[in-house]
Amino acid sequence: MTQTHDPIRLFMDDERDPPRGWTLVRSIEAFVEALDAIDGTRLEAISLDWHLGRDVPNGNVALDALIDRLRRRPERYPILDRVHFHSADHHEAVLMTRRFADFVRETLDAWRVRDRMIMMDASMPWDED
Repeated sequence: MTQTHDPIRLFMDDERDPPRGWTLVRSIEAFVEALDAIDGTRLEAISLDWHLGRDVPNGNVALDALIDRLRRRPERYPILDRVHFHSADHHEAVLMTRRFADFVRETLDAWRVRDRMIMMDASMPWDED
């Protein structure tokens, strides 16, 4: 069996299909499991939906999980450089973007040591290929 070293891009959404080249997770639980199971050194990009259906937690819970992992072990994700927030409720996607931007500003030294910059926005990730 051949082992791949291709970058990983995680796309969390309960309804939309992911852009080509992205790995789909349909729930917060699946996103957290993926974050914990994948080789973090291959995680290049993440896109999180805010609205995940009726009567289920929203994407802020996934954002909390991401921030927790990045705060504790930023070195585990050396190539993560794109984080997108998307939703039919654009306002909520913008609020998630601001929360993540605040986290990045608070932990700038950890990111600066790695000589990297994380791009973030409240939009759908582009189809890369």
